[in-house]
Amino acid sequence: MFSRDSSSLTVCIVCMALWMLVLHAVPLNISGVIRDSLSHDSLPFVKITILEFGKSFTTTRSGFFVALEPSTYTFLLEADAYESLKKKLSVTTEGETFTLDMVKSSDRAELDKRSDSLFLFQEGFYDAIACQRINDAYAYMVACKRFGAAGMQLDSMMAVYNAAKGAWIDSVFAYALALEDSHKVSDAYYYYKNILSIDSLHEGAREHCAKTEGTLTAILEGKTPGTSGIDNETPARMTPEQIQAMFNQAVDKFLEEDYEGALVLLKTVLKNDPQHEGAKNYLSRTQARLQVK
Repeated sequence: MFSRDSSSLTVCIVCMALWMLVLHAVPLNISGVIRDSLSHDSLPFVKITILEFGKSFTTTRSGFFVALEPSTYTFLLEADAYESLKKKLSVTTEGETFTLDMVKSSDRAELDKRSDSLFLFQEGFYDAIACQRINDAYAYMVACKRFGAAGMQLDSMMAVYNAAKGAWIDSVFAYALALEDSHKVSDAYYYYKNILSIDSLHEGAREHCAKTEGTLTAILEGKTPGTSGIDNETPARMTPEQIQAMFNQAVDKFLEEDYEGALVLLKTVLKNDPQHEGAKNYLSRTQARLQVK
């Protein structure tokens, strides 16, 4: 014979088992949205088979609603002109919505091309990060988004980009300060401008960019240390890349109608490269605009 305690335990176990059965017997209402993988347009008339049941139904609109007990199910989707899609879905939450993308057979080559391009752009992004080419890294990240990178991929890339950008700015700013302290004003100005092209709100770069721009103006106007407090040592010669970057900045200022700023930069370019045809052209145009003003 069972003891009273063992009988009570048996009853509890049976009740718990019955309660678990009741819980699992409650179906959850879920829905699905079916889209074209390239255009993301909704797809009607899709045959859906839940393989665990072996039964099928055909949608009349771009999605479906079904009640299923909590579990994992294998959905097979079939539609004219589209590749079949087999997808496992875990049903755990009432009202959950799943998004399912089907590939049109004629789009397979384009999707493979996009996938290959996405891979190349991702490789380019991480290579640019490793080489501290911050502008290139940002351009690669934008390209990845255009070629369909997943949200989690983009979030990860953005975190890597922000960390690399911060480290790059700190490094370049320290280098520019050292150049400025060594009276290499044009070089320092170039790097301050580079920082501002990445982070236009960087206070230190903005302050020192304005300071070095004023120094360059004073040097070009031939002011002496006695009247300006500026060291007369000639700034270091700029590299061709730096000259071209400064010319591009001058053109930007010209287009923004900041003719005084453009004038300073163009004169600096010509001081380093007197034969720069673009700078000579824009210098005459800038001087003409200043006369009109």
